[in-house]
Amino acid sequence: MAAAMEDATSPRARTKAKAKANRTDGPASERLKLPAPKRGRTVDTVAAVADELRHAILRGHLVPGEKIRQDALAEQLGVSRIPVREALKTLAANGLLEYTMNLGFSVARLNESDFRQLYRLRRLIEEEMTTPLPDLDKAAAARLASLSRQMVRAAEDMQIVDMVRLNREFHFEIFQMSGLSLMVEVVGRMWDLAAPYHSTYLFDPTNRQRVIREHKIIRAALAGGDQDAYHEAMAEHRAAIEAHLSQVLRQPLPFGRIER
Repeated sequence: MAAAMEDATSPRARTKAKAKANRTDGPASERLKLPAPKRGRTVDTVAAVADELRHAILRGHLVPGEKIRQDALAEQLGVSRIPVREALKTLAANGLLEYTMNLGFSVARLNESDFRQLYRLRRLIEEEMTTPLPDLDKAAAARLASLSRQMVRAAEDMQIVDMVRLNREFHFEIFQMSGLSLMVEVVGRMWDLAAPYHSTYLFDPTNRQRVIREHKIIRAALAGGDQDAYHEAMAEHRAAIEAHLSQVLRQPLPFGRIER
């Protein structure tokens, strides 16, 4: 019995338990579960409902191809179906959801061509925003270092949701240094469209370590003011994810989602 307890509490056993907790299977109708609203926050407007849904999609709680059931969603958020319906229309207009006659709304799923176009546009705009390379002051360098440390901890604990969020914060910390707010907003929408797929890349421990390693190279290029090295590192960073997600897009839908 002591041996069994030792096995259950071993690092390997804990890792397997975390992986199982981070992912669920089963029909989409049974897996629809949004994070509970923060204490003291009343979800009673279209904007608030849209915000809850958007974050659920970006964090992987709702996955591409998953059907959105309006009545269940309204009940979970404690609102009527009217703001839910309007929120769904808003997210469909932004490309995060799609509507099919007689079937309703579902999380938008990109095809391989869409995805390649999206990454091509990202490359063009992200390189333009960082040409010339923005100056990295001490405060910005400290924020990037802090985000990197948090990502290391999240990777060790297999906190995929946190890694997706921290990865975005890391890159947008850099993009916002450009001062090109309209371009940052456009790139943000592109990241939103691809975000539901990013978690699948991070399920692989090799990919988690690769992201951490590439962020270190990106920070070094910024610190040294080396524009060519930064653009090269970013190109490799995007290419690795793009290659992986091209394979994901060929899988049946919806694929597994992640849970906090």
